[in-house]
Amino acid sequence: MGFVLDRSASLGVRTYQRALEFMEKLVKAFDMKPGCSRAGVVTFADNATTDIDFDMYDDYKDFSEALKQIPMFGKSNPFQLSLLLYNIK
Repeated sequence: MGFVLDRSASLGVRTYQRALEFMEKLVKAFDMKPGCSRAGVVTFADNATTDIDFDMYDDYKDFSEALKQIPMFGKSNPFQLSLLLYNIK
């Protein structure tokens, strides 16, 4: 599965969190494990970046942890980001 994620601050913290949760649930539903499904994430804000390449993780737990490390970009303040990280856990 390939995901494209808008990580610009214009998206808003709640919408960004929902996007991460959606990706996490979808990957879990496809039973990500060695020899089965793979997933990758390309993000964009000012430019596009491959944050999770298809061959980086072959299990759900590692993918999920990496997904939580993708920060929002732009005009967010540290308080908004801390709320985002708290709510994802």
